[in-house]
Amino acid sequence: MKKSLIALFTIISLYACESDDNNTTNSITQNDVEIAETKADECSKHESIATLSIANYNPDFKYKWSTGETNQSITVDYPGLYFLHGTDTNGNTRTQQYEVANCENICDINYWSLGVINHSGYSFSCYDPEHIFEGYFSGHDSTTYRWIHEGMIISNDKIIKVKAEDMGLYYIEAYTKQGCYARDSITIDDVQMDTIPPTVSISASKSSLNCSDSTNLIINYTTNSIQEAATNYFTYKWSNGDSGTATSSTSKKPFKVSTPGTYTVTVFDSQKTGCSSTKEITITSTCIYDYD
Repeated sequence: MKKSLIALFTIISLYACESDDNNTTNSITQNDVEIAETKADECSKHESIATLSIANYNPDFKYKWSTGETNQSITVDYPGLYFLHGTDTNGNTRTQQYEVANCENICDINYWSLGVINHSGYSFSCYDPEHIFEGYFSGHDSTTYRWIHEGMIISNDKIIKVKAEDMGLYYIEAYTKQGCYARDSITIDDVQMDTIPPTVSISASKSSLNCSDSTNLIINYTTNSIQEAATNYFTYKWSNGDSGTATSSTSKKPFKVSTPGTYTVTVFDSQKTGCSSTKEITITSTCIYDYD
């Protein structure tokens, strides 16, 4: 009886180990996103210069090319960078990039003639929440541009707008009429972030009024702006139209009200950032009216 139990335990252990081995095969590796290129018989402009395929295709995984396609292979009409993203059943991802070269028989261009113009400086604000970047390809009659971010083609325009949350590495590729391309890149990361609205609250000397009473509403303001930190300067506008400017020394300037209701104030950082916050406060009344 003891020998039978030992044999049974051994069989169960073997199956358990075998199951663990099977689980490890579901984890994607860099080998699963290797890219293979098949060149066209004749390299010419914009006409299927190559085919890219997944060298070690696994049907259990999900694949996506930088072009947005999800096929096992794609036809390439332009040279340049292409990315393949693979995801396994556990959500793990791997990415591989591959460069399709220019057609040697028709291309002879200077890569350094391509560049990027920053039209927005290096500060994001609520007034200017996007940066504008423009590609230029001096000395070449380029007809097509292509921008790549996080391994995906995001635009075919000459100009792109980048939001603060989309900072990072951007590739730009430009193509001549002959189908030749050059590539440059720009990293957007070391910038000043001034997109956080100010912190605002309203306090009241009294939250409930008697029949002949009044209360003072006070704006409590703290800037979250890098540019405004030294002055703490702001403008405000109440829902009844009352408005003004204040600084840290006068931010407690009261707004006197004598009737119950909900009062709203919008507070702006100075015009350097354009960030604003809106808050409201409700004042009640204990006054009892006799309509008889």
